[in-house]
Amino acid sequence: MTTFVGYFLLATWIFLLSQLLVIVAVYKRVRLGAPREEGSLEDPQDRGQRVPRPSDAAEARRGVGREAKEPQLVS
Repeated sequence: MTTFVGYFLLATWIFLLSQLLVIVAVYKRVRLGAPREEGSLEDPQDRGQRVPRPSDAAEARRGVGREAKEPQLVS
């Protein structure tokens, strides 16, 4: 019986501390407002855009190879 009470109290405290952590995080977010700069999450508008191969982009910048044309896009 005492083992159950001990686990119950431990679980209760862990739950209360996790709730307190979430409440503090939400409070800080509300108090600070929206971020001034975009974070590291991807921008939904960038989806579907192809990225040039690094070697083609470097050659295009130097003006050598493949007749210095636009970089070939990777599919």
